[in-house]
Amino acid sequence: MAGQESATDRLRVAVQNDSALVKVSGRGTFRISSSLREFGIAAIGMDCSRIVFDMSGCVGMDSTFMGTIAGLALRLREKRSSSGSVILCRLSAKTIGLVRTLGLDRITEPYLDGEEPDEIRALLGDKDDFETLIQRRESDEDTTETMLNAHESLVDVEPDNIKKFRDVIDFLREDLNRNTES
Repeated sequence: MAGQESATDRLRVAVQNDSALVKVSGRGTFRISSSLREFGIAAIGMDCSRIVFDMSGCVGMDSTFMGTIAGLALRLREKRSSSGSVILCRLSAKTIGLVRTLGLDRITEPYLDGEEPDEIRALLGDKDDFETLIQRRESDEDTTETMLNAHESLVDVEPDNIKKFRDVIDFLREDLNRNTES
């Protein structure tokens, strides 16, 4: 059914030297965004200078997932004094269109499938030493906070995104305030 997480919506991850690697399968959605954020923050904390996404298995992304990527890119650049990078490779025409629509191409290095640099292609390789990132169970409040942070990151990256997400951001803030007051 549309809108539901599929068993194939997953992230497989690895760390090699100074690179965190993420293979996205299925749809990148809010349901797997918290796990991605935790992995990315941990990788940055381990001094990874780049996060490389293999998007060959990704059929689509929602705004929360893209905002989570944006948030990691912003965090990495802040920690590494602009020397860190987030690389999105093996994108389809559809997924690179999504990236460009929200301005992620301003803070990431997006590559269509087959156009990624040889170094990145070799880094990802065809190895099977990636581990499935287990989705953590979280409260509704944690999910709302992840969604809010992701959408705020999209606005930080591209201020014009406020037009697209103002109502979403306002709703999520109100929802968080209601939950903290009760």
